[in-house]
Amino acid sequence: MTDEHTHDTLKFSDAQMNDPKLQAILARTEAIVNDALAACEAENFGKAIGLWTQIIDTPELPAVAKIPAYFNRAVTKGEMGDLEGEVADYTHVIDAEEATSSERAQACVNRGRSKGESGDIEGEIADYTLVIEMDGAPAEEKASAYFNRGLARGAMDDNDGEMQDYTAVIEMPDAAPEQRADAYFNRGSEKARAGDLEGSLADYVAVTDMPEAEEDQLTLAYSEQGWIHYFQGQFKESIAQSQKAIELNPDYPIAHNHLALALIASGQGELGLLEYKSMLELIEDPNELGETCLGDLMEAIDKYPDIQEFKTALELAVTKMEELDAEAPK
Repeated sequence: MTDEHTHDTLKFSDAQMNDPKLQAILARTEAIVNDALAACEAENFGKAIGLWTQIIDTPELPAVAKIPAYFNRAVTKGEMGDLEGEVADYTHVIDAEEATSSERAQACVNRGRSKGESGDIEGEIADYTLVIEMDGAPAEEKASAYFNRGLARGAMDDNDGEMQDYTAVIEMPDAAPEQRADAYFNRGSEKARAGDLEGSLADYVAVTDMPEAEEDQLTLAYSEQGWIHYFQGQFKESIAQSQKAIELNPDYPIAHNHLALALIASGQGELGLLEYKSMLELIEDPNELGETCLGDLMEAIDKYPDIQEFKTALELAVTKMEELDAEAPK
């Protein structure tokens, strides 16, 4: 996830706003903000950093009005790959007495992600925990902190902690629907990896039962429902759920893969091979074909050795892999 620049209005007291000199500074500063945002949009990050720094270095500007500039400079430094500088600017926001709880929480979440990108997973987890324990942090930031801490704990092989954090998001009454949907999906994926297929299926169904779930979330959840039903030998259900995923996103190859396997396993070999060919047409990355689809196909051949169409699909996949390898830059 990419951090976004803030468009917060510069903050002043009523008395300050009535100061003609400060009004002039405000007008100039707003113009610099707009120029900096335009530079970021044009990916002229060096210019943008210079403009954010110009705001920060304006001596007449109150400290409270510089906080958005520190935040935006941190985002811009991250876009340039300067993780150390990014962390330093987020730290300034977090430590600033003038910063609101919302600003501090958002900076903590972003600093945590930056630390994670640099390999400091323990520091990442610590920042998310700061937000979770922070008085006055907005629900959206707390939910984001729980979710990201779950991801980080998973990277540390703390699967119990990971599941607890996803559950915390799910149980937050004021978490955004899309945040709860993501947490259900990730918890379902972890349950599947742990062998709890029924629990996994229930979490994927929870996503598709959410009226507010976004289209891409529904696509993934329907596709994974299709996979679990296929794995359990429930081919009719697998076909139905995979088709729902394809209706939402016809270009999602994994759903086509699940549908093809279910069709072949259910005795509809001809249709299954057509679907498998459709999936192969969508694949452009040999790694995606090798890591995702070929593994599933080899398992199917082992499980159903008498179904010839699985072996035919393997021949098609190998041919596709050779084509992709030949097209790859040398």
